[in-house]
Amino acid sequence: MADTFMTYRDSSHVGSAFELDTVVTRINLAFSGPLDTLMFGTKLQFTGYRAISEVPYLEQNITAHAMVVEPGTNSNQTPNEFALYQNYPNPFNPVTQISFSVGYPSNVTLKVYDVLGREVSSVLSKSYFDQGAYQVPFNATSLPSGVYFYRITAEPIAQQDVDASELPPTFTDVKKMAIIK
Repeated sequence: MADTFMTYRDSSHVGSAFELDTVVTRINLAFSGPLDTLMFGTKLQFTGYRAISEVPYLEQNITAHAMVVEPGTNSNQTPNEFALYQNYPNPFNPVTQISFSVGYPSNVTLKVYDVLGREVSSVLSKSYFDQGAYQVPFNATSLPSGVYFYRITAEPIAQQDVDASELPPTFTDVKKMAIIK
């Protein structure tokens, strides 16, 4: 709900900005505490958190399943489709992460445009990516506050054992993001 409110100014589910801020602040404070490490071995673990059951105004979602992604890997599953995801955080200042999935080895171009359609940044330019899920940072230090669009184009590359006629079509998608300084 917070993301929808901040992205689209849709307050139909959250009330006012003040009420939203109050709820987010309460949640953040519920999980704040001294941050220290328990272990560095196979995975990084921190102290200073509380279980959801210890926070009276939060309820655990028993149908949700946690997904663990180890550093240096994309995930346990290799995506078989192309996708462009919403950047996070959004709105942001000055850096955000743009995530996408490549369903077939491809040359990927990722560009950022202003609301008038002018290119303001080329994040990736025909960069080769194997099949997998990826995340790239976008630094908007030089851009003013406002709404921008990012566009991905993934052009599948013919592999030795695949006929060019069997290649998936070029994938293109566009998403909106906001910079607030």
